[in-house]
Amino acid sequence: NRVNGEEGATYVIPSVYDATILDCSDPCALAASCFPAYTTTASSDGCACTCAEGGHGDACLPVAVPQPPSTDGADLCVRDVRVDEEVNAGLGTPVVCYVGVTFAADVVVDMESMSGGVRNVTLTNCTFVGTASLYVVGWRYDPPAGERADVLISGLAVRSGGGVVVANGFPPGSRVTVVDSVLIAEKRVAYRDAYDLGDASAC
Repeated sequence: NRVNGEEGATYVIPSVYDATILDCSDPCALAASCFPAYTTTASSDGCACTCAEGGHGDACLPVAVPQPPSTDGADLCVRDVRVDEEVNAGLGTPVVCYVGVTFAADVVVDMESMSGGVRNVTLTNCTFVGTASLYVVGWRYDPPAGERADVLISGLAVRSGGGVVVANGFPPGSRVTVVDSVLIAEKRVAYRDAYDLGDASAC
């Protein structure tokens, strides 16, 4: 690697590996984001991942990313704001959606308190700062038949004393998907004890 014209690191790649070297100025960021286990080739000039069997979407992910919930044209998302108080989201609604929101306090999504047969939770390009954590809490007891949850966390940035917790049970057919996110615990995370997490560390 070279930084400002000076060598920063040198890598030796064994010949047994068929490595593709991408320049940092390559306009195709997607090629570097292909999920390796389900990618056969990544074309830096064509900005495309070619998926093996079982790969899904542009980046050949191991699972298909669920589509955002249909809202019949209404925008139900909270967008581009900063929230400094704790959020208890989803009470009595089928959809929880945040886009580009910065959270400075905990966010608790209680799936059991939401309504509807399919309960959708979407966080896209959100940031958690300080000790803020995200809690996605499932059902405490056996969920009613016919209910399920679709949780999509995309582009999430947690570089603080917080973390992400998915707790309790989820019905068959539910999906919890985390993609294109950075989750870094810079110190031990003190999770709240309401969900029997014990000594769980950040995830």
